[in-house]
Amino acid sequence: MNSRRYGQLAMVAVLLAGTLASADDRVSASKKGSILYYSKIELKWSCTTVAPITCTPIQDTFLTIVNDISQSVFVQWYFINGDDPTAAVFAGSPPTLVERAHKGCNFVDCTTELSANKTTYMSALTGSPLGCQPFRILDNGPPPGRPDPENPGQRILRGYAIAFAVDNDGNEISWNHLSGHVDIVNYADRSAWEYNSYAFQCVYTSTVGDQCGTDPGTLHMDGSEYDWAFDRLLFDFYAVGSFAFSLAPTTVQLDTDLTLYPVSADLRTVETDSTGPVLTRAKFDIWNQNEDAQSGVNRCINCWDQTLLSNYADENSFLIGNLQTNKGKARIDGIESDDCDAPGACCDLTSDPDCDLVDFERGTIDRDCSEDAALLGVSDKIMFFSGLGIPAGARTDAGMTLVGQGTEEATIWHEIVAPPDTLTTGLLDIDVLDTADIEQDTDTQIQPISRPSRRVVPNKN
Repeated sequence: MNSRRYGQLAMVAVLLAGTLASADDRVSASKKGSILYYSKIELKWSCTTVAPITCTPIQDTFLTIVNDISQSVFVQWYFINGDDPTAAVFAGSPPTLVERAHKGCNFVDCTTELSANKTTYMSALTGSPLGCQPFRILDNGPPPGRPDPENPGQRILRGYAIAFAVDNDGNEISWNHLSGHVDIVNYADRSAWEYNSYAFQCVYTSTVGDQCGTDPGTLHMDGSEYDWAFDRLLFDFYAVGSFAFSLAPTTVQLDTDLTLYPVSADLRTVETDSTGPVLTRAKFDIWNQNEDAQSGVNRCINCWDQTLLSNYADENSFLIGNLQTNKGKARIDGIESDDCDAPGACCDLTSDPDCDLVDFERGTIDRDCSEDAALLGVSDKIMFFSGLGIPAGARTDAGMTLVGQGTEEATIWHEIVAPPDTLTTGLLDIDVLDTADIEQDTDTQIQPISRPSRRVVPNKN
């Protein structure tokens, strides 16, 4: 090959490599990174219906993390309760407490050290063996968690986790060697499923060691510090009520539990300028198997949302009777919409002189207002079996981390938490909850109740 031809091919290779690199600067569920998102953590308990109330765990979630390099690293964790806060429920005369109040969108943090080539995991129920506080501390009870909206008589605690690499001072660093996945195990149903965590790589070129970015405490997922987030999520699904997987004499009926949440997260305390969770509207553009387009499906997402497709609103194109085919696909976009603004929120900046919008970097903006937001998510395809010799309620699950298209910026705000000089396997600092959250009055009679699964954006004013 002559030198001129070789030079041309080399130049093409360089240009192609640059193009591929820029196209790859997006979050992924198949590569390693410096930030990991664990999209769905779900604990469940089965409880007695008469006093004294006792609860037995029936579902746990196991989070795995891997450090794939021959050096140790500190990892800053945040565990977030996904459900909204609720007020206490009373009934009767004189009033009797039926269900205690619940915190929502609250979180705890934990710092761990991963040694060289370390792989480890954590039970969300116990915190072991990773050594963080158990996820159940976010709503410990008694009884633990809140009534499960989809399974009367059971209780549930759910949400997600974020983990990212930090240095000895708690500052974010470039450490594109972390990966993870999640296993959700239901002992009552004898079912389990697994999904990969999302990973954001640090793409920042530092002049100061392994530093990622120039603003410690703020992680910019904007293609200059960390990978971009997706502009829209792609969701491939089977219609609710489909029997596409059936094989006579066994029938298999399908539903899907869909989890969605904004990538941006404010993990500061109120005392340090936190302005609360991100609120957005998930807009679904849907196509059936015949490529016929449908619209009208929307859902308000405040902090985090997990809902069966069968429980979506009336304009529900996920139902087979509306979709008209077994299979469908959707594009999901987090958009600003006054349909999702909290009642009484100060969002109409053009006509309300009392509305104050000073700082888009989560300053004095009213966080009860919906906004454009990048989303992440995971789906749990549920298959219900019936037929001769099959126990009633038999089911199995199959999980899938959602992929996406395009790019959109997202941000994590957090407080710098320096790791201790010597990490132990015990519980670490809890800077959002205190002992009052778990040392509650055990003398009050509490009866479990069921709630509808439709989420309502709370009025925080």
